[in-house]
Amino acid sequence: MRAWKIMLLCTCLIPAAVQAAPAEHDSRAQAVFASVKDTVVQIRTLLKGSQSQSSIGSGFYVSDDGLIISNYHVVSGHALEPKIYEMEYVAGNGERGALTLLAIDVVHD
Repeated sequence: MRAWKIMLLCTCLIPAAVQAAPAEHDSRAQAVFASVKDTVVQIRTLLKGSQSQSSIGSGFYVSDDGLIISNYHVVSGHALEPKIYEMEYVAGNGERGALTLLAIDVVHD
């Protein structure tokens, strides 16, 4: 199991392709997701020692060496109380592993 690193960044940009009427929005949103699904991961914040899930969110790979970007609110539990919470990723193929928090940008979340 490889330990990946996570870096947080605001990801609030919405592609023009998904800014359409509701019916068009659904099909375009599905097309956008299909084109990036291999880069999206689930991020879980867990209580240490119990593996009890505290929060869940998403992130995406931005480099081949495992750098993942997400939003602060996804991992705020770990960021605020790292002795209580740990993080893991779950990829679309079922692969999972531990995450290390590298940096945060709370202002732009």
